[in-house]
Amino acid sequence: EDIQTGCLYILCDEKCFAGAFSLKDENKGAGEVTWNLSGRKPVYIEKLAVAAEYRGRGCGSVLLDEAVRLAGKTGHDVLRLFVDVSNGMAVRLYEKYGFRKAAGIWHEMIDEHRFLDEAGYELALT
Repeated sequence: EDIQTGCLYILCDEKCFAGAFSLKDENKGAGEVTWNLSGRKPVYIEKLAVAAEYRGRGCGSVLLDEAVRLAGKTGHDVLRLFVDVSNGMAVRLYEKYGFRKAAGIWHEMIDEHRFLDEAGYELALT
C-alpha cells in the first residue's frame, strides 16, 4: 500500500537495503495521546526500520534527516511518530534527534489478544 501511494522511502547502500520509512498525513493513534504542539500541520513517520547489520551506524539519523526534509517540502510543520515503549534503541534515537514525548500511551491492538504500548513523539520543524 505504501508503495502504491508513493509514501515509502528506502535507504540503500551500493548493494543492499539499509532502512526505510513511510510518511502519512494521518495516524489512527493520533487522538490517543496529548501532543505538545497542537494547532499545527503534522505528518507521521510510520514503519521506520533499519536493517540489523546497519544499526548503530547512523542510518536511523539519515532516515530522520530525509523525513524532516520531505515533511518541510510538503508544508508540514511537525513530524510525529509512535514507538513501542519497550524499543529502547529507537526511543534513544528519537530523543537524541530532538523529538519530545507526548503525554499518554496508545494501546495499539494487534489482534484480539495482543497490543503494543506506544508512546507518541513529535518534532517541531519550524
